[in-house]
Order: sequence, then structure tokens, then C-alpha cells
Amino acid sequence: MRDPWQLLHRAGLPMAGERNGAPPSQEEIAEAMRAVIATRITGRERDALVAFIDAWQQHWPTSFARSLGGDATAVARWSEAHRGDEGRRLKLRRIALANLATTL
Repeated sequence: MRDPWQLLHRAGLPMAGERNGAPPSQEEIAEAMRAVIATRITGRERDALVAFIDAWQQHWPTSFARSLGGDATAVARWSEAHRGDEGRRLKLRRIALANLATTL
């Protein structure tokens, strides 16, 4: 797999930077998400991923569940366990929603 962070960024992860290339498939997004969660994530990257997961799960639950399969519940729980500042999460979530709307 290519760099999972780069793939998630192309998918709409709410982090700064230009998004180059075609959006990845939902399966590629899920695979990248699994790879990143398996590492120790802190700071802005963690906050962005939590918001991205929340946006996908809450607004496209069928797509989220289908793409992550048996890992969907564990990914959702990881997101819940790593929520930081609520205001920041909501801001990043809105950005993730706008980005995901064009990707999914």
C-alpha cells in the first residue's frame, strides 16, 4: 500500500495541503485507516483522523460498515476513545464532511 497518510489526505482527511490525484476507493480508505490506527497517533493527526472517522460513520453508516467490515466497530470505538477537544473535533468534522461528500 502507498503511504496511508497520503491516501487518507486524498480521501479528505481534514489536514492542510494540496490534494493531488484521484480519490481512493472506499476499500483503500479503510485499509489506510486500519494501518494508521495500528500506529501510535498523537496531536493534529489523531484529531484529524477522529473527525474523519466520525464524519464517515455518522453520515454514511452503510458505506462505513461495508468498507471496514468486521473492523467497523473497533474503528468507531478507537475514535470515541481518542476524542480530544470537542470544539476542534466539530470544526474538523465539518471539513471532513465536505471533503467526504465529494469522495464517497
